[in-house]
Amino acid sequence: MKDIREAAAARLASGERTGKELLDYLAKKGYDRGKAREVVEEFRELGYIDEERYASLFVSYAAGKGWGSGRIKAELAKRGVDPSLIGEALEEALEAGSLENDSERALSVARKMTDPGTVPDEKAKARIARRLAGYGYGTSVIYDTLRKLEQL
Repeated sequence: MKDIREAAAARLASGERTGKELLDYLAKKGYDRGKAREVVEEFRELGYIDEERYASLFVSYAAGKGWGSGRIKAELAKRGVDPSLIGEALEEALEAGSLENDSERALSVARKMTDPGTVPDEKAKARIARRLAGYGYGTSVIYDTLRKLEQL
């Protein structure tokens, strides 16, 4: 078995990870959880793990996939990112203009699912609503998006 630091470094070499993700990975590989916590903390102090940077990169990635704020928040929380860092990453992306608000992103996703210049029928609206819900958009955003599609 590799040294725990080597295993952790190899995992981080393949991409950004949160402390929780690295800890779970090391535990799954059979390393002692206490020792894994020490390594994660050491790597955090060295700057190899940076949840603020991770959250910022993830927000950009998720926005590019059309995800809503709800799903972005849930995914980052699942990965162990502190809620305050999640909020900051979303706010910074909005301020920088690299992230549209949920209404604009939802409408963009919906438009990709419809033929230009046509009003979607009930079946298409249901499909759009399911997709938007899966992407983490709230009910009010979904209804607003469907209403906007009818006005095109």
